[in-house]
Amino acid sequence: MTAAAAHETCYKHPRCNRTPSFQACLTAADGPVRVNFDANLCATHLGDVVQMLARKAREHGFVDGHVTVSIIDPPPPVPRLPSPHLWHRSQVGFAFASIALTG
Repeated sequence: MTAAAAHETCYKHPRCNRTPSFQACLTAADGPVRVNFDANLCATHLGDVVQMLARKAREHGFVDGHVTVSIIDPPPPVPRLPSPHLWHRSQVGFAFASIALTG
């Protein structure tokens, strides 16, 4: 079972009009500080964003965590949302990969 994408377009770039089919979720910690970010992505931008999330987490000292990649369903046909490029945590899709962050 997969979840429906909440945004109609890919997170990577405002001009990418591809429907998101994947979600990358960063979950990491640095001591008591935790971070969680999600991005809905098209297949073209999935690899770039997964690498970017892992790199940014390491740069900020968050090495206890992982990036999980899930398959998500396309969004239902609804009017365009005012800001389709926000992080959000409302979806759970079929997770097919989990990449551990290393120092």
